[in-house]
Formats: sequence, structure tokens, C-alpha cells
Amino acid sequence: MGFKKMLIAVDESTHAARAAEVGLELAGMLKAEVAFVHVFDERDIPGGLVTSDGGDEVEVYRKEAYRLLHGFAERAVMAPAALTFFEDGTAGTKIVQVATAWRADVIVMGTRGRSVVASALTGSVAQSVLRHAPCPVLAVRL
Repeated sequence: MGFKKMLIAVDESTHAARAAEVGLELAGMLKAEVAFVHVFDERDIPGGLVTSDGGDEVEVYRKEAYRLLHGFAERAVMAPAALTFFEDGTAGTKIVQVATAWRADVIVMGTRGRSVVASALTGSVAQSVLRHAPCPVLAVRL
């Protein structure tokens, strides 16, 4: 089985940037189609904040996340051009949903490599994806 459709999960972390590097290198070697996914979860933003000009802080975060996602896609010099998926919701669930709908052959994502105890107490997006993904998952440590 070859990996012809590679979904790379990205966020603002250095772990995601490293996973994108690894995923793009692998995609180049395998001549795989690439898509990036970013999940925007409003629960990660402190509530009730407004910007200095009175704007909505959530909208500012949303625009920055959208720019981040497209920045990754623009750096992926390949044919065909990388696709992007910008989703709202819980990261683990949405990554699995996108992988299923797009029919990804592999998901590439960063992981912080926390201890078993820390992950058990706080949960982990990578663990959620590993448990529910419809395809293999390549978890890249920094």
C-alpha cells in the first residue's frame, strides 16, 4: 500500500512545523498529494476579550489561524498544489473527520511527547487521532 494522500495537521507550535517538514519531505519522496488541516477551537481563547480597537478577539485569532494554515500550504511547492481544510471544533475529532472525508492514506502530526501520566490527566490530540483515525498516523516528535 502506498501513501498517495497525506493529511498534515498544523497549528502554531514548533511541533506542528516539524511535522509539516517531515510530511512534505515524505510526500515528495512518495509523490503524494498533500492537504493541511487546522482546527480552530474557540474554547482555547480566553473569553470576553476585545482588541484595542474594540474588535472581537475571536475573529482576530480566527484570521491568524487561517493565515497560518495557508502559509503552510504556500510553502509546499508541489503539483498539484496542497489543499487546505480549516475546521471549527475539537481538534482530534475534526482531524479524523477530515481524514475520513478526504480519504487520506496517512495523517502526519506533531506530538509533544508528554509522559503517560501527563497525557492521561490532560488528554492529547495525537492520542485521540491515533485511536480514531481511519488510516495510519505518523506522530512526529520535535
